[in-house]
Amino acid sequence: MAKKDHFIEKVSHLFIEYGAKTFTMDDIAKEFSMSKKTLYQQFKNKDELLEAVLDFQLEQMSKGLLLHIKNTDTNPIQKFLMREEKLNEMTEANKNAFIKQLKKYYPELYNRQVIKITEVISEILINNIEKGRAEGLYRTDFDAEQYAKYFLLLAFSYDESPILEKEQEDHNLRRCEYSESIINFYLDAIMTEKGREVFQKSKKEINL
Repeated sequence: MAKKDHFIEKVSHLFIEYGAKTFTMDDIAKEFSMSKKTLYQQFKNKDELLEAVLDFQLEQMSKGLLLHIKNTDTNPIQKFLMREEKLNEMTEANKNAFIKQLKKYYPELYNRQVIKITEVISEILINNIEKGRAEGLYRTDFDAEQYAKYFLLLAFSYDESPILEKEQEDHNLRRCEYSESIINFYLDAIMTEKGREVFQKSKKEINL
């Protein structure tokens, strides 16, 4: 199993470098000095291999995000602010040729992956809301699951919404600026007065 995981990890890097469509099963067989027959014994087709690669990538990102949360001994608001970089990593839907080609040529795989990513982040967001409520930082008069979905819609819209395309093309809207604005917008919608005080203090502490 470890050997197969190592293979998938290396293939993952190659797909990211060359693209989901461009890098073929023939290329993979040549890269690893194996016959196509051996490769197809492990994965019946390219779709199956791509799905294994996507699952591997999601697992790695999830572990990184959860480890980041676990190792950050702060209040829920500060955890959210410090999580921005990791959330960016998980929601950058069009950042390379691999994902662009996946979206265009393998839409079913792409859509399944987006759903898996949103499920992982939703669980983390809901947990953050529950902890924030327990500390009196977040309001209690809204549905946590629904608001987590609202945040994800905003987060993914940077890559998906035609409304933002022109601003991106004109370089008037960078991802980091957009991420910061939606985090501020989201927190402003759910914080209590106590939460707002903690928010301002937390921003100063982490130099935002």
